[in-house]
Amino acid sequence: MKLFKSIALALLLFLPAGVYLFLQGFGENKFEIPVYYQTGLDTLTTCGRIMVPQQYYVEPNVAIDSLIKRKTTLYDFGLLSDARFRSERNNLMSFLMKYMGEDRIQLVSLYAQDSIQRIEGYPMIQYIRAEASVITAFSSCQLISHITLSTEGILQQIPQLVLVDEQDRIRGYFNPSDLEDIDRLNTEVYILLNE
Repeated sequence: MKLFKSIALALLLFLPAGVYLFLQGFGENKFEIPVYYQTGLDTLTTCGRIMVPQQYYVEPNVAIDSLIKRKTTLYDFGLLSDARFRSERNNLMSFLMKYMGEDRIQLVSLYAQDSIQRIEGYPMIQYIRAEASVITAFSSCQLISHITLSTEGILQQIPQLVLVDEQDRIRGYFNPSDLEDIDRLNTEVYILLNE
């Protein structure tokens, strides 16, 4: 009986340690986030049918592309500059606080109104003013995301945030109203920056 207890005790003590050492030596803790439209894209947008047989890449508008850097980019369509969406701005601010000192990511805030409320103290935010038609076309034709702007350039509904990596591939769509989506955004940006 003592022999059985001794063997059982030894197994209870050494088995977890053996499993841990095995996983440390042979396991790999690597997560991957999806690449959208990796096998191509065939969709109908406001600018017509988009058919791409291979990996889809975002090709920014000339007016927009000249003002942004080649970094991991989160596109915001006026949410940061519109005071009506206070809770969504607060959700986005929690993201900005986490990556405030990070120079490998930028947030591009596209807006069409003349008077906006800029958030100061965040060098990662690029504010780009463009015509409402340019923003709508870029959103639906390049980022495959639908936004609704009035003729004056005022947001009619809460737009999605779109994450694009350094190689211009779409990596995610996020709802700024949903805290779980903001948590997913934080996690996916962390994974993307550590690839």
